[in-house]
Amino acid sequence: SFEDTLGITEGDEWKVRNKFLMGHLSKLGMGKSEFELKIHNLLDIIERYIEETKETAQDFRSIISNFTFNTITAIVTSKQYDINSDYFTSNQNLSAKLLSGLSGLNFMILGDLYPYWLKLKGADVNMVKRKFYEMADLAQMIINERLETFDANNCHDLLDFLD
Repeated sequence: SFEDTLGITEGDEWKVRNKFLMGHLSKLGMGKSEFELKIHNLLDIIERYIEETKETAQDFRSIISNFTFNTITAIVTSKQYDINSDYFTSNQNLSAKLLSGLSGLNFMILGDLYPYWLKLKGADVNMVKRKFYEMADLAQMIINERLETFDANNCHDLLDFLD
């Protein structure tokens, strides 16, 4: 549910979930060198993209967003997505809408977030929830695509471990 996610949790609950996630990444063999290799491969993709498009103006915000998106999808599903892919552009649009719904809040994420949540208008809360569920649907589509192309000889991501 919306209220029960790693990104929303705080304090001891966040520590437990974070420790669980990091422990499982370690068990997958995602040690420092393996993680660094994945990151270097993703950086190579960015470098190639910039080199191939050097004659055009660059949107570095999109490039960095794509790197972040690909870092997460590489760890969870062993997949990377082009900067022009439907999955990435959908995620970028949903993220922008989600953050615009929260733009009236100026706070640091410390302590209990409930008082800040109360400052949102009803329409903003509903929009944030809708966008959150749309992002969850997008993540589920990515996971479903990954499950359809499962390769038993390539079980080196978080999704394989949790199955």
